[in-house]
Amino acid sequence: MPADPRHTYSEHDGYEGPDRRQPTGLDFSNMPLWVKAVSLLGFPIFVALFFMGQTAGFVPSPAARIEPALHETNMRIDQLRTALEAQIVQQRVTSERNSRLLASICRNAAKTEYQMTGCD
Repeated sequence: MPADPRHTYSEHDGYEGPDRRQPTGLDFSNMPLWVKAVSLLGFPIFVALFFMGQTAGFVPSPAARIEPALHETNMRIDQLRTALEAQIVQQRVTSERNSRLLASICRNAAKTEYQMTGCD
């Protein structure tokens, strides 16, 4: 038996609820603006417009908030690198001085010529 296209759920035997196929007239009055835009334009168009707005500068980009912190971090890294290089140079000088001091102590403590050759 073919279904009657005018037949609704409310007319269906045993169903007492409202006909949910009818438009409900959604109320967007208390929704955020971006929800209204997505519902009217569709998600892909909204995303495309959002990224175009970021590129044009109308929508603030998260990268714009990160950039000052990134610059500050780079400056701090440069300061640490300079301090580390200075510390490496100082460590080399100290190491060479300690090596000369140990060689001198070894030569003074050596009793034979053979022991002195091991000090250099």
